[in-house]
Amino acid sequence: KATAKSTVIGPKAAIELAFPLRTSDLEVHGSLTGQIYCSGTVHVRKHGLLRGSLEARGLVVDRGGHCEANLKITSSHSAPSDVSIWKG
Repeated sequence: KATAKSTVIGPKAAIELAFPLRTSDLEVHGSLTGQIYCSGTVHVRKHGLLRGSLEARGLVVDRGGHCEANLKITSSHSAPSDVSIWKG
């Protein structure tokens, strides 16, 4: 698994995660595919694309951004519990 306090996916990035990503906050300008666990807010910016499985406290999608994910909004203040690798 990959763990980070804050994660930013740049505008020209096209990332496919092999392992789940755990982060406090996520900002997507480019393309991100995989299993994501965010204890804070996920923000998909204009031209950003998020695909896969997402568990987060909040989600914001700007006009022109896209989210194609199985979504679970949580009210937990702590990081999500451990999970197995998503094979999508």
